[in-house]
Amino acid sequence: MAQTSDCEETDPEMPELVPVGRSSPEVSSSGRAQLRRQSKPSVASKDKPRRNEMKLIRHLRNPRVSEAVEKSMRELEAAAKLERDAAGTNLTEEICRLLLQVPSLGDALKAVPPGQRPKTVLDVVGPGVESAACVLSDLWNKATATAAVHAVRKGVEQGATGGQATDDTIELQGCMEVGVLMALRERCVGIEDEDLLCGCWSLHGNEAMEGFIDFLESEYPDGSPSSST
Repeated sequence: MAQTSDCEETDPEMPELVPVGRSSPEVSSSGRAQLRRQSKPSVASKDKPRRNEMKLIRHLRNPRVSEAVEKSMRELEAAAKLERDAAGTNLTEEICRLLLQVPSLGDALKAVPPGQRPKTVLDVVGPGVESAACVLSDLWNKATATAAVHAVRKGVEQGATGGQATDDTIELQGCMEVGVLMALRERCVGIEDEDLLCGCWSLHGNEAMEGFIDFLESEYPDGSPSSST
């Protein structure tokens, strides 16, 4: 009878060693599959953002949804336009009110050399502009630059001539426009030279306005604010 060698004898208290690369026989095939699934990232979790994006695209392509979005955009644009128009109207009223506080301004300007008249207007209306700087700045920034400059012109027309400009008052009115714009530029926050220049370009210039435009353009190397940025 063959004898068993010592190296073949096993210690009953030692656990059975499992070779590397093999699973324990106690772990079932279904358990191993579950372990493999847990160790790998879920394909569904990786594709979820993409699926959500596609779902949103399909949702927006829905005719009813598209129509609702377009309607909302139109309402927002209309509301923004109303706000800009209201700001322009209120700015006109504020400028008119400032000039009505100095009803003799036109007569005073007649005694001043033409080249000094805008500066005289600045000195006269400057304190009033400074006291209302918060309101004027807010109205200016809510309106577009062009609308704001046109609002200033309308305010000057109403405040200085009652809207009845004549050949005798056109030149004085131009000096008042420039003087008021200079006061706004110096005393209010958020009024940039670039916006001011673009707004002045849209006006039919008089001699005083042309001089003011030349001054603003001189702030830029080639006379163009767009190329300085």
